[in-house]
Amino acid sequence: VPIMIAGGPKCETDLDTLKMIHGALQSGAQGIVMGRNIWQSPHPAALLNAAWQLIHRNCSVQEAQDILEESIRNA
Repeated sequence: VPIMIAGGPKCETDLDTLKMIHGALQSGAQGIVMGRNIWQSPHPAALLNAAWQLIHRNCSVQEAQDILEESIRNA
């Protein structure tokens, strides 16, 4: 049975959201169910892309942050 994490408390920054997701994945979660930490981000599509990379490509937080920043620049 896959374990998913809920969004939890509002994160201060997109990086905090990525760190929370990464920590959950490292603890055995298989995915996320997020709301405000994605949709209330200044760049929800870019953050969602970075989160996808964490989950499906098993990238590091730094790699996900780089992807986030690149997505924002290219938006």
